[in-house]
Amino acid sequence: MTGGACIVFLLSVAAAAAPPTVRVEKIDSTSVTGRLTALDGERVSLRETHADKPLAPIPLKDVEELHLREAKDAMETAGRPVVVTGAGDLVACKSVSVKDGKVDLAGTELGDLSLPLHVVSMIYLPVTGQTAGAVGGGVAKLNLGQPKQDELIVVRQSGWIGVPGVLKGMEGKEIVFAWKGEDRRIKTETVRAIRLAATADVSKPAAGVLTYAEGSRVAFRSLQCEGGQFEAVSAVLGRLKIPAGKVASVRFHSDRVRRLADLKPASVREYGFLDTATPHRVNRSAGGKPLRLGGREYRTGLGLHSFCEITYELDGEFNTFVAVAGIDDAVRPRGDAELTILGDGKPLLDTTRLTGKTEPLSVRLDVKGVKILTVRVGFGPDKLDVSDHVNLAAARLIR
Repeated sequence: MTGGACIVFLLSVAAAAAPPTVRVEKIDSTSVTGRLTALDGERVSLRETHADKPLAPIPLKDVEELHLREAKDAMETAGRPVVVTGAGDLVACKSVSVKDGKVDLAGTELGDLSLPLHVVSMIYLPVTGQTAGAVGGGVAKLNLGQPKQDELIVVRQSGWIGVPGVLKGMEGKEIVFAWKGEDRRIKTETVRAIRLAATADVSKPAAGVLTYAEGSRVAFRSLQCEGGQFEAVSAVLGRLKIPAGKVASVRFHSDRVRRLADLKPASVREYGFLDTATPHRVNRSAGGKPLRLGGREYRTGLGLHSFCEITYELDGEFNTFVAVAGIDDAVRPRGDAELTILGDGKPLLDTTRLTGKTEPLSVRLDVKGVKILTVRVGFGPDKLDVSDHVNLAAARLIR
């Protein structure tokens, strides 16, 4: 090896081994950015981004998410099959086939996998120009409930229908499906999804979800990272070694945290300036777009609009409420609203004005013993509801 080639080789090895830069989102809504040097079942270890100086380790019980980069949405990539397992894994695929009781798939990032049929809950088969998300929306409208048998979602002139039976095989342009005791051969192009009845017992909850940059998701039971590589153990997919460069984020599940978006409101009051209400949205802005505040996108939270009042029953289970509030970036610098948060009818956050010209507001409230939490968005001093798209982003309750 020549000297120049040796230098190039050493530089490439050094670059590959460089710890990835991550933003650690803590459950109290604060964050720390640094280079991830290690992750185990107890803590996250970081070094400063621009200096070789260790930062204080962060206990894993205080971590909500590790964010490395933005991810694509596998369910919104046109023409791409998607396989979902009973454990909650989601695999974006180049191709899918079924034979001898196994689902063989070529993952866009996870590579070739062969899964027992009983661990798969759904196979989305969008056609060219269609997304798995659109297929999922169409299936939801059928209101089919839990399948007692395998079920094909078939396209007919009258619309989509569910056909119960037993999936025997799928290869290329043909699906073999037992219907009314007889094997039938069905053109794959007429099937949009396959729902599987029998899934593996994965009752043990996952510790979190790792999302690939291309959109696939792995529900892991354990996770560690060292030397720029993650190692995840999935109940269904087994042990996976994942280069940090392919990871978008890692979200941890915690019994200490409940996201406000996951709670069902006890009551909702909504009306507009001219009596036309803009309904609140979960994990989206009032305009139906991703929640964005201060140039940052948030995955969870509420999109609210004046006037709106939502009440939640907490039953005194939580100690702290945290969130980031402000006018959604999509409508700034417009927007003028007022935010009030009450606990058992008493102000926890006094009426606070939010406008499209002010910075997002970090909210941290003591809710110890609070049984009823009320979030109210009122008209601002302008008394209008124009562009009053208020985001309550990363809103969560902490025990």
